[in-house]
Amino acid sequence: MKILVTGANGLIGHAVREISVRYPQHEFFFSSREDTNLIKPDEVARLYERVNPDWVVHAAGQVGGIGGNMDYQEDYFYNNILMNSNVIRYACLSGVKKLIAFSSTCVFSREQETFVEDDMQKGEPFHIHFAYAYAKRMVDIHIKAAKRQYGVDFCSVIPGNIFGKHDNFNLEEGHVTPSLIYKCQLAKKDDVPFKIWGSGKAKRELIYSLDIAEILMRTLELDDAPPNRLLVGSDDELSIKELVEKIADLSEFDGEIMFDKNKPDGQLRKKSNISRLRTLFPDFKFTNLDVSLKETIEWFTQNYPNIRGIK
Repeated sequence: MKILVTGANGLIGHAVREISVRYPQHEFFFSSREDTNLIKPDEVARLYERVNPDWVVHAAGQVGGIGGNMDYQEDYFYNNILMNSNVIRYACLSGVKKLIAFSSTCVFSREQETFVEDDMQKGEPFHIHFAYAYAKRMVDIHIKAAKRQYGVDFCSVIPGNIFGKHDNFNLEEGHVTPSLIYKCQLAKKDDVPFKIWGSGKAKRELIYSLDIAEILMRTLELDDAPPNRLLVGSDDELSIKELVEKIADLSEFDGEIMFDKNKPDGQLRKKSNISRLRTLFPDFKFTNLDVSLKETIEWFTQNYPNIRGIK
C-alpha cells in the first residue's frame, strides 16, 4: 500500500519513519509543513493528487502541554480544526481506504479519571485544555460523518502521554516528559535545583513513540475495518513525582528537586481503559519504561542543542 504520513518531522512522524523498515511491502510518503501547509485546502488537495495514497496516518498538529494549552488557545483551536478537517475531507474525496487521525485524552470530561472510548464526547473537558480538546473532539465527529457518507474505514486514535526521540522539548509548550528531561539537563548543567510545576501528585500514563508507531501499523493492517475510536494507553501510570525521580536518576542528576505548588497540576489522573486495544493485539508488548526513557534521554544529550523546541 501507499501510506501517506503527515507531520513527518514530528514525534510520531519520526517514529513511523524509524519502524517503516520493518514494513518493506508498503511504500511510505512523509509530508511535513515544508512541502504542504495543511491549513490550506488547495495544498492538501495537491498533496493527495501527488501521492495518491491508499492509507493515511495523520500525525500533524499543533500540540503542547499545560503551558501551550493555556497561552495559545485560539491558535490551537483554529490550526487543529483546519488541519484535521482538510486532511480528512480530501482523504474522502481521494478514495483513501484507511485513515488514522490523532485525537487526545484531553477530550475526556474533567469529571473522568478513567477513560473509555465511547465517553469521549461526554461532559466538558478540563478547563485548561478546552480549546485544544474541542478541536480534537471534532476529529471523531468528522470521521463519523465520513463513514456515514462515504463508507470509509477511518479511525480516531486517542493516545496517552507520548514521548520519545525527536519530541518537542520546549519548556513552555512541550508535553510533560520532554519538558522534564530538558529541565533536568539544564539543572544538571547549571548546578541549580530541578524545579517542577505543581505538587507532583498528578498521575500520567506514558507511552513510547515507537510503540505508538507499531500499533498504528498493526491497526492499518487489520483484515477487518479498524474501530471508530481506539484508546492507546500503556501499562505505565505513575505520578509526576515518580516520573521526575526516574528522569533524575537516569540523567545522573543528584541535586535538589523542588515542586512549585503555586503552578497548576493539571488534571489529577488521566488513565485509559485499553481493553479494546488488548482485544485487537493481545500479544503486543510495550517497551519497558526505564528503557524507553533512557533511550530518549541519551538521544537528547547526543543531539543537544539541535533539537526541536530548544531556544
